[in-house]
Amino acid sequence: MSAKSWSTTPLSNIQKATLSIAARAAFDIQDRCGLVTEKFDEWRHLQTRIACGIESLRRCNQNHYRSILGHFQRLAGKESAAQSTWSKTGRVAGSTEASDTAENRETIRWKLDQLIATSGGLISDSYVAAIIRDKYHGRALTELTSNDLQRLFFTIRTRLTALRKKS
Repeated sequence: MSAKSWSTTPLSNIQKATLSIAARAAFDIQDRCGLVTEKFDEWRHLQTRIACGIESLRRCNQNHYRSILGHFQRLAGKESAAQSTWSKTGRVAGSTEASDTAENRETIRWKLDQLIATSGGLISDSYVAAIIRDKYHGRALTELTSNDLQRLFFTIRTRLTALRKKS
């Protein structure tokens, strides 16, 4: 799976829940100010379309997540949080890889964390750090590009499979 396809994966249930909570907070504030005439679901669909061009969170993907979250944060009066969220969208500054976006990096790191958490202790953060030092000449996890992180993820997953077969 290429780094580009990571960015087009659907939103996770946790992400959709986070967006729904942010939408509810924004709706409640907008409603108290008398700025809302629609019911919550209708308003959320409209605002999601404004944020990313798609109404349904079920049809949104990783590329849309931060745009939607930042939009709801702004509507809730959390301008600083919205600016922080929006600043993490798009290609990482200085990167020459087209698919090296903050979203891709975050998604792959999250998947790596999930892999470690579900390994039953066979893989640890220190094990991953040792692989990074060896394969990426001492760079830190946060310095790896999307493609580097993707290769690291597949390396860890392959090694975990081998470790599980041995035990």
